[in-house]
Amino acid sequence: VEMLANCTVARAIFGGDTYLGEETITDNLVYIAHDVQIGRRVQVCALVNILGRTIVGDGAYIGPSAVIKNGLTLGAGARVSIGSVVTQDVAPDVTVSGNFAVPHDRFLEHIRAIR
Repeated sequence: VEMLANCTVARAIFGGDTYLGEETITDNLVYIAHDVQIGRRVQVCALVNILGRTIVGDGAYIGPSAVIKNGLTLGAGARVSIGSVVTQDVAPDVTVSGNFAVPHDRFLEHIRAIR
């Protein structure tokens, strides 16, 4: 695991474990709350908040300034776009975008509709 400056990893407090998998990288100013399980080869960009009891699958990507609500599951290979606020589980190999995050193609359709 490689963690850059000013990251916080909260210890497990509700009987679970806080775990970061092998080859996971976190950028600066990342907050990882209690009982979070992060898989292998996950990339967590700067200013991300991953709240308690979240599970992040292997090979996931979490973009800059994203917030992941507590108790969610991000599947293997899931991608969270910059600034997204994730309030629902993300299926494996799905990209979500926006506030509140939806599948990326739906997000683009919405943007096209309001332009």
